[in-house]
Amino acid sequence: MKILITGIGITAKSTLRRLLKGVLRDFGLSVEQYDADKFEELRSTADIDCLKALPDTFQENVVYIIEDVHGPLSSASLPLESYDLILYVKPDIFSHLMFWLQRTWAWVKIGRFSWEPERGWLGTGKAYDFRNIFPILKTLFRDFQNRKKRISQDLKIISSFPHLIVHSKWTHHGIKFSIP
Repeated sequence: MKILITGIGITAKSTLRRLLKGVLRDFGLSVEQYDADKFEELRSTADIDCLKALPDTFQENVVYIIEDVHGPLSSASLPLESYDLILYVKPDIFSHLMFWLQRTWAWVKIGRFSWEPERGWLGTGKAYDFRNIFPILKTLFRDFQNRKKRISQDLKIISSFPHLIVHSKWTHHGIKFSIP
């Protein structure tokens, strides 16, 4: 079984991937996880196993959880029809802003931001460099300006495939997920 976890940027997709992997393994299933976004920096050592390349062939008795922010796009790692289930992570506006603020602070601390596999990081590479603040804020505002349109486009694309919308919510006690 192949499960795609997708959604627009910074919506708690990685947290859901790790949580789902743990729950399925607790049920005794064989689970492999992959981060097709290849977001190699800022990973904890406990999450490093998700960075391996996707296999050429998929085994029947394994659940594959693949996180891909580009899942609904032509640049996706696998076509949508290859998945048995698509989980689209969609936070409310407040939670999305809180996720972004946490990420923004992490970016300020490392002096790099907005990582993409084909171009790498933007930024000066100097921690707490004030020259990164305006471009980081510009990235945040651009993302929020396009948020509604991107979500709408993604949902339209995945609508003909088996999918669930998973709401991610920021709380003081950590991220909570729900399926309405």
